[in-house]
Amino acid sequence: TNPERWKAIRGHFLRANKLDTDYPQPLVLFYESFAAAKQAPTPNARNGLLGAYVLAPFDTGLRVTAGKVLLEMKDAKAARVAFEPVAYSPHAPA
Repeated sequence: TNPERWKAIRGHFLRANKLDTDYPQPLVLFYESFAAAKQAPTPNARNGLLGAYVLAPFDTGLRVTAGKVLLEMKDAKAARVAFEPVAYSPHAPA
C-alpha cells in the first residue's frame, strides 16, 4: 500500500472531524483505515476511536471495538464497562 495515499485519505477523516466534532463516524473511519492499510493503529487513532465511543455509546459494534482497544491498552476495568451492555443485552443473538 502507498503510505502517502493513506495519509491523504486519513486527512479527509481528520478534516471531517473538525467540521463536526460531535459526529463519531470520521473518528471510526480514521481508526479503521489502519486495518484497511494493514498497519497498526496509532495512539491518536485509538484515542479517536475511544472518543467516538463516548459520543455514540449506543452503537453496539463501536462498543465492542472500543472494548477491544481498551483491552489492548491494558484497561480491563474500562473494557468491562464497554462490554457489559453487549454481553447482557436481551436482544443479543444467541
